[in-house]
Amino acid sequence: MRKVEVKTVHPISVFRFYGGTGILLGVIGGIFLASANRLEVPAVLANLPFIAGAAKATRVIFLGGITGVMYGLILGLGSALSALIYNIFASLFGGIDVTLNEK
Repeated sequence: MRKVEVKTVHPISVFRFYGGTGILLGVIGGIFLASANRLEVPAVLANLPFIAGAAKATRVIFLGGITGVMYGLILGLGSALSALIYNIFASLFGGIDVTLNEK
């Protein structure tokens, strides 16, 4: 077993990972929510965010894509900010200790 310490996390790599993942999942979720209007479920649509409730059939993919991109950017920026905050506290108090097993 080997002990290592995570001293820094690179915010750009965190942004790329969570931003890309967020965009992919956001586009899929956005298209699904926007297309819920076509499924004629008004009770569900009443509780959904404005962008999903206001979507019409011709704008489903566009609104779903915009929603996904915004979700991905917000997730990426939030994660990059978290990485910056982690780096500050890791420099003050030390990083996270991780134990690795070699197989």
